[in-house]
Amino acid sequence: PVNLQVVIGSARLPLGKVAALAPGAVVPLDQTLGSPAVIMANGREVAHGELFVMDGEGDRLGIRITSVIAAGSGPMA
Repeated sequence: PVNLQVVIGSARLPLGKVAALAPGAVVPLDQTLGSPAVIMANGREVAHGELFVMDGEGDRLGIRITSVIAAGSGPMA
């Protein structure tokens, strides 16, 4: 099995702010709306894509692959 993750952004917060998070809190991410999401397979970046709402699936999201990173390229090669 391959563990897939989709990363849409990240944030750096002091530990005190993390501890103070509550339902409804908003955490600003470092990406802007429309930025590509990063697709990771077992901890390695393998592709980029765009999120979309899946037809007929209510509020479920999918990711459309827009580019694939060639095997053996990148800093972890």
